[in-house]
Amino acid sequence: CAVSSDVILVIGNFVVDRIQQNKLFCAGNMRGGQCGHGQRYREMANYQWNVMQTLPSHANIVRVACGDSHTLLLDANGRVYACGFNTNGQCGMVPDEGGNAIAAAQLDTETETKEEEESTVGDGEWRYKNAKRIMTPTVIAKFVENNIVIKNIACGQRFSLCLDDGGNVYSFGWNGHGRLGLSRNNRHASISGNKSDVFEPTLIDYFVQNEVKIADIKCGVSHAYARSVNGMDHFLWGSNVYANCLLTKSKPGSVSTPVNITEIFEQECSKDV
Repeated sequence: CAVSSDVILVIGNFVVDRIQQNKLFCAGNMRGGQCGHGQRYREMANYQWNVMQTLPSHANIVRVACGDSHTLLLDANGRVYACGFNTNGQCGMVPDEGGNAIAAAQLDTETETKEEEESTVGDGEWRYKNAKRIMTPTVIAKFVENNIVIKNIACGQRFSLCLDDGGNVYSFGWNGHGRLGLSRNNRHASISGNKSDVFEPTLIDYFVQNEVKIADIKCGVSHAYARSVNGMDHFLWGSNVYANCLLTKSKPGSVSTPVNITEIFEQECSKDV
């Protein structure tokens, strides 16, 4: 089949490629469900392109983002679908009540049943059978239930960002090195007991408190970026182990809230004048 002009090619440890007639083709590591085929493959790699047939037919996908082992898909109506590993909440899905998520996460990979591996798919059904793997593209409930329309998505290593049509940014997943950009008062406790895991999309309150609207978002492996609507302000947060966030003076290893790096650029540029 011929490749259209609107191809989406995104590489994690797997590849998602959009080709004609709104079909998504995937290849690579599929063990965690990140290719959304609805079943877990024992082999680590798939060397052939396969159509993601589990994607709802009404979902007109306009953006794709790949983390190291999870996938986010954005449709034309602003809905976000996720699949892949959700062990740290990177798929934005709160597990079913009653501790089922903990039980599923603790199961030995060789004894997991098909029912425990599958997630519930379909509009209006938001309970997930398994916290560990989301095997088919599944709508993230938080946004739909609160009428939040998403216009951009980004994925890093075990974490995700979503940008809504009002310029607000939501983060979820692993908060190692502060990559979620969440202040302590809005950081959700994890169901698994690991305080660095956030399973539900959570508003980054720094931007709200400082009345900053965001136009674009990006994720590195362990740090993140946002650009303001006016184009004048640029923000980084997350790991600064290798000066990822450009903080070279105090040299903090982690930056847990967004830092406006525009001022840093201005200071450096003024030295050359």
